[in-house]
Amino acid sequence: MTEKPTPVLQKPPGYFNQTAPSFKPPSRRPILPPTFHRRRRRSFFCCFLSILIIIIIIIIIAGGSFFYLWFQPHLPVFHLQSLKFPHFNFTIDGLDGPSLTIQAVVMIEIRNPNTVLNLNYNKMIVSLKIEKVDFGSVGSVLGFSQEKKNTTIVKFKVDSKNVLVSSETLVQLKERFRKKMLLVNVEVETSIGFGTEVWHFVPIEIKVLCDNGSSFNEIENDIVRGCNINLLNWYVF
Repeated sequence: MTEKPTPVLQKPPGYFNQTAPSFKPPSRRPILPPTFHRRRRRSFFCCFLSILIIIIIIIIIAGGSFFYLWFQPHLPVFHLQSLKFPHFNFTIDGLDGPSLTIQAVVMIEIRNPNTVLNLNYNKMIVSLKIEKVDFGSVGSVLGFSQEKKNTTIVKFKVDSKNVLVSSETLVQLKERFRKKMLLVNVEVETSIGFGTEVWHFVPIEIKVLCDNGSSFNEIENDIVRGCNINLLNWYVF
């Protein structure tokens, strides 16, 4: 009698053979982001930049010290030489009220005390104030160069018309003008640069305040104080 083959049993769903060898993928070393190298590169760059900035500052300080010791630069000396009024007219019954019209000639002496350096001036603008009346910027001269140990007289022509004032101020001005006791303030704005025949430094802005509160009588008799220089909001006497 022929034997029948044993039927192969089907494995049920979800069957798991625990005796079968398990397959594990080969272990790999985790790949970390390259933060260490970036930080090291960034730190090196910051250190290099700091050293470069320090070197530049040292060079600037050394150059400035050498320039000062070698050339010994000095600011110019200003002096209000004279102030004259060819025309000083009061108008009482003007269309807009009392007014003042003036013509003045301002003479300012500028001395270059430097023994090596020349001085280069840009355009000069003069402002005038008499008592409480501010005439503003009323005259100017073109820029010029001044050689070492040189003295130059700069002449400003002032022409201001119909500046309105109050009736009370007008009466005071007339009385004080008659007695030559009007107080005058003269201000000059310009920029100066040191230089030689070969090279020139960048100009710096200055404001010159001449004889703050001097009277006509004092100016005519040369009884006035010297001018003060306002450099970067610091006064240099």
